[in-house]
Amino acid sequence: AELTSPAYLKTRTIQIDEFMSALPPEPAVGVIILDACRDNPLARTLAAALPKSRSLGAGLAPVEAKSDGVGTGGILIAYATDPGAIAFDGNGVNSPYSTALARHLTEPGVEIQSALTRVRGEVTETTQGRQRPWHNASLGREVFMGKPVEATPAAKPAAETPGAAATSTPALVVGEPPSWEVEQRLWDEASKKNSIPFYEAYLEQFPNGRFATVAKLNIDELQDPKAEDKQVAALDTDEANANSGSAVR
Repeated sequence: AELTSPAYLKTRTIQIDEFMSALPPEPAVGVIILDACRDNPLARTLAAALPKSRSLGAGLAPVEAKSDGVGTGGILIAYATDPGAIAFDGNGVNSPYSTALARHLTEPGVEIQSALTRVRGEVTETTQGRQRPWHNASLGREVFMGKPVEATPAAKPAAETPGAAATSTPALVVGEPPSWEVEQRLWDEASKKNSIPFYEAYLEQFPNGRFATVAKLNIDELQDPKAEDKQVAALDTDEANANSGSAVR
């Protein structure tokens, strides 16, 4: 939406509270993905109209995931970046967040919160730590957006030939999982625990892994929570020029 006047807020935007109230009350799961954490072109205009006791922050304000009235399955709200920060549009057709969502959200056999953890890792790596997606959930069960993983059928025993001597069939040997799968499992476990020993265990085994940068950033935050600057980082000069005058999505 092209917001050039505060009057357009009612006609060209959607109220999140109204959208959430429209979720079906049946036994279903409400999943809301907000890729709307952009810079507000009307921030200065709106801030000037507010009382001095109130302020207008950058990015998207956090939305509480309340499971009341949305069905027994619960609700999950995913954000392109953390509260008060600004998501990047990127230089390609899609933003880093939407690109990662398309890659991971419908992976077969991957639960939605694990998929979003992978999204966070990829986007954080792509943006060099400047954008960190997150999600807030109150779910009553596991949710899978992709196809289920089909179980490998058991090998049928060889038919015995009458009169022939019984021969033993060698047992099937299951190979080691590929390294990327081992890395992903270790990272998922570290993300769930969110503790320094688990992140260090990941780095010890995969010092140059896909999530190494994220693991180091998380360790720094856990060691000194006050060290992270929650202020919005300035956009790159190229991206700022590219986005100048563009529509807000």
